[in-house]
Amino acid sequence: MDDYNRGSHSVYKLTYHIIFVTKYKKRVITDEMGDFMKNHASYLCGRMNCELLSAETDGDNMHLLVSMAPDVTPVKLINSLKSNLSK
Repeated sequence: MDDYNRGSHSVYKLTYHIIFVTKYKKRVITDEMGDFMKNHASYLCGRMNCELLSAETDGDNMHLLVSMAPDVTPVKLINSLKSNLSK
């Protein structure tokens, strides 16, 4: 039970596997761009009170494993990540 998170009235372990795919699966993500996206995703997760557990990029997709508290809605995190990482 050590790996569970504790709130004032709850015990939880919520992890989400999020995948972002480029349009038409074009291989446009370079290694340098992938490193920047991983660092920026970690920063954005920290701002939304989440923890980025793992991040991997390929030429045409990005996989994120994120741990969130129950009070954070996954939709708000995904919208924030999509809008900021696409720029």
